[in-house]
Amino acid sequence: MLSAASIPGLWYILSSSLLMPINARRHIRKMRGGSQSHLVEGDDGSYYVVKFLNNPQHRRVLVNELISSVFLRYLQISCPEIAMIAIGPEFLKDNPQISLDLGTQSILVETGRHFGSKFPGDPAKLAVYDFLPDILLQKVNNVSDFLACLVFDKWVGNADARQSIFFRARLRDWTGAESTHPLKLGFVALMIDRDRGPDVSVSPDSCDLLLLMLPEGA
Repeated sequence: MLSAASIPGLWYILSSSLLMPINARRHIRKMRGGSQSHLVEGDDGSYYVVKFLNNPQHRRVLVNELISSVFLRYLQISCPEIAMIAIGPEFLKDNPQISLDLGTQSILVETGRHFGSKFPGDPAKLAVYDFLPDILLQKVNNVSDFLACLVFDKWVGNADARQSIFFRARLRDWTGAESTHPLKLGFVALMIDRDRGPDVSVSPDSCDLLLLMLPEGA
């Protein structure tokens, strides 16, 4: 159960994700989904699925993602790391394919900081699946996280179906279990797309405060 004693740990997770924005340096591809996110490479060498501030589903879904991610990581339920991704005018100029479709119109992405979920590896080398057949689900190393996430979804009033991704990786890198052989491979699941929960009312001003709380160059 969360209490006042949990606040320092939650704040540490939140602040460590926001203090150092990561600059987008290379566009990879557009992703599926109503928020029209894009996969980009950051200047830290990692890859991020970026949901933009002016996405068609409203910026409050980014706040939902942010809050849910912090709680999931605090509860040690597997989910992607999060980061603020800075997108500048030069990046957009070099990548005109980055836009948002609203009906028959195509609008430009706003410059500034956007919400990023860390991709689990190099998309050119790592195969990531959004579905596994039943025979392989029993081979997922952290399958118990689905039960934990079910409880979490009920607690926060998540109105969307639970989504996850699967990939093969060295298990010690993702589970931290010292008893696991360093080279042992297995399937890992990450819980993604938490934009329909928590079940709270968030004003546009509050969205700006949460997503842009830090000055440029902080």
